[in-house]
Amino acid sequence: MTTNRLPTGTVTFLFSDIEDSTGVLQRLGSSYRATLERHAGIVRGCLGAHGGVEVSTEGDSFFAVFERSPDAVGAAAEMQHRLDAEEWPEGGTVRVRVGIHAGTAEIGHDDYVGIDVHRAARIGAAGHGGQVVVSEAVQVLTPSQQFVDLGTHRLKGLDDPIHLYQLRVPGLREVFPPLRSVDARPNNLPSLETRILGREQEISEVCRLLSENRIVTITGPGGIGKTRLSIEVAARALNDFTDGVFVVELAPVSDPTLVMPAIGAVVGVDDVSGDAVIESLAARSLLLVLDNLEQVTEASRDFKRLLDGAPSVKALATSQVPLRITGERTYRLSPLETGDFDSPAVAVFADRASEVDPLFELEAHRDAVIELTNALDGVPLALELAAARTNVLTPEEILSRMSANVDLLKRSTSDGPDRHQSISAAIAWSVDLLSEYQRHLLESFAVFRGGASLRALEAVAGIDPLDDLGELVERSLVFTSAGKAGKRFDVLAPIRLFVASALDEEPQLAERHASFFHGLALEAQAPLEGDRRPRWTATLGDNHENLQQALEYLHSRGDAQRGLEILGSLWRYHQVAGRFNELDLWLERFFGLPEAEERTVARAKGLMARAAIYYWRSDQRAVDDYEEAAGIARETRDRSSLGYALSGLGAAMAATRRSDIGQGAIALPILEEARQVFAEIDDREGLAAVEAATLFTTSWADGQMVPHRTDLERLADMYEKAGQRINTAHTILGVAASEVIAGHHDEALKQALTSLSIAEESGDRFVMAWALEWIATAKVELGDAHTGALIAGAARAGRDQVGGGWTPATYGIDDAETRVRKALGDEADSVIAQGEAMSLDAAVELAKMT
Repeated sequence: MTTNRLPTGTVTFLFSDIEDSTGVLQRLGSSYRATLERHAGIVRGCLGAHGGVEVSTEGDSFFAVFERSPDAVGAAAEMQHRLDAEEWPEGGTVRVRVGIHAGTAEIGHDDYVGIDVHRAARIGAAGHGGQVVVSEAVQVLTPSQQFVDLGTHRLKGLDDPIHLYQLRVPGLREVFPPLRSVDARPNNLPSLETRILGREQEISEVCRLLSENRIVTITGPGGIGKTRLSIEVAARALNDFTDGVFVVELAPVSDPTLVMPAIGAVVGVDDVSGDAVIESLAARSLLLVLDNLEQVTEASRDFKRLLDGAPSVKALATSQVPLRITGERTYRLSPLETGDFDSPAVAVFADRASEVDPLFELEAHRDAVIELTNALDGVPLALELAAARTNVLTPEEILSRMSANVDLLKRSTSDGPDRHQSISAAIAWSVDLLSEYQRHLLESFAVFRGGASLRALEAVAGIDPLDDLGELVERSLVFTSAGKAGKRFDVLAPIRLFVASALDEEPQLAERHASFFHGLALEAQAPLEGDRRPRWTATLGDNHENLQQALEYLHSRGDAQRGLEILGSLWRYHQVAGRFNELDLWLERFFGLPEAEERTVARAKGLMARAAIYYWRSDQRAVDDYEEAAGIARETRDRSSLGYALSGLGAAMAATRRSDIGQGAIALPILEEARQVFAEIDDREGLAAVEAATLFTTSWADGQMVPHRTDLERLADMYEKAGQRINTAHTILGVAASEVIAGHHDEALKQALTSLSIAEESGDRFVMAWALEWIATAKVELGDAHTGALIAGAARAGRDQVGGGWTPATYGIDDAETRVRKALGDEADSVIAQGEAMSLDAAVELAKMT
């Protein structure tokens, strides 16, 4: 061949030869020559059809060169198809291995020379009959074709390892034994184009578990990143296994009896029956990465037999459920951490977004990205799919569209398994494995927010959830957490979004959800006034988001009656939890509905809830609401509502109109009627409330700012006996006030700290903020104005946060801030501002240290 026919510059080299040509020759004898010529005719025809130049031949091998990599790959694919379709004589089937590499064409004498020619030849020699192996350069230059990543290999005679890929030829064999490489461990680990972020701790832990155990199973829901983590761990463990690491993709396998053959095919066993695979692996040191086992867990006995029969084999499995075999260690993979700008979830989103949009500026979308990663619960696949949309949408737009369209989170490319093309597909893969009742129970989570108790699930799903719930937890579709009042069950946001989008019966579930939480609110009302308040506050706190969800549903239906009943029943919870501002907004929304005008018990309860807010804000409108509520209670003959309306009315008249001394005289008969009603219905909590209101009203009517300490201590004792510890804390603050007025500031500080301790123990943030005001007042008077200023600032911020609360000014004396300004002068405002920036909890800790 003359050199002027050979392409120069950057070219693509192709080498091919017949696998086991000597064996074919021995089997065919004199017929071999004809077979060899038929093979050569097919190879030459394919090379010529795709623009290849035949450089040389020797026996059954061909060396050709192409100006373009896609042409070389196309020739190889056609070659394999034609060879596979040819009818070969018995014992003479021709299987050709092909190696392709793109590099620099260096010509010496009448042929190509240089390292790239040697690379191409070694690539061809590393493959198997029917296989087309290409270098990374060829893979990159041929984007129209699909390839299997074979990992990095060191080839004979070459110093540097080389990354190799296998061409996927549609309709032909795709699984081959490990490449014939040297030094590097055999493997079929894929080359991952994206970095793994935020998983170092998980990687280290799984690596440790794998070093100590024969089989480790990574569990978690679809899209959580099990496969990605297992590949990373396997890559790091590659040098620990002499005979290599092999990924066995089991997602396409639905018959458990086909699992062992699948393993055998990947590791290169000719006989893929179970016993033969075990026998073949008995003396080999390798790691099997068994990916996606959840649909074939019945094969677990075969895995156990394999591990027993092959002592140097380990398995790293990914599954939504454990295999439950002896020696298995499970590792439940959690979502990426979310919550702030420096979280791993934000880092993953930003990294993937910058890949599709190099101009993406994270800082410009800071708040939206944080909200988006939180909304997706840090699920890696969901984050990657959302980030892929930044080529056409901003994070703000993704966030607004996502709730209405779960399929927004899908890939625009076709690489990767089908189940990873969208978050819907990943979840659907899991849901398809469930029974009818398990699917129904999972769908029930569509209407919950912030998790559910077992009792709530049973009411909303309408079935006994215990067994099916356990299975959903095992399958990692539902996760458990410890609430303040007991165990909670919940699903990740993408799963909730998926089941909600596919739900036919959401209106029925939403109605049952609202009915359950309406009933829970009614059940909680009485205990919230007694010694069971802390437990019920914890229960309602666990379900706060569900209560909001129920209220949203009822408001959308115009159901003012049930909405006002919930709010009226839970006003004390909102006070204790520091949520008066939230309660105020909900009441405004429900009172704006036409149905709210009806003079029902529900309206009366809503009015009393609003009146309580006004009362604690020293707002005279409390009197009007209590008066109307009392009128409705009389009309409806609701004695309990009447007692509380009258008790509140009397207290409000005295407290909010204290400047009018006559109000006390008017209030006392009202309070006496309330006492009679509570005595009639035997309501101890109501009687204690009337006693307190009467005591303060009498004092104010007599011109005293605070009742006598002995009277307050008697009241506190009454509250203790009634099981109302938090009202005991209220009363103790009255004692603190009386000691401030008397100038006994040490004693005032002691009493305020006692009240703070009770409030903290009960979780009452309202009283915590209130107590801080008195602690600050005492501190200033005791000479520590700086600490007093910090606590005073925190007390002001706390009152704003919880939505109300009395200050010393309520009793007609100087509050803490007024005293601070007298003590610190111009410095006061800056120190108070520092206190305002503190959290309520931090301020409580500061107060307890003084």
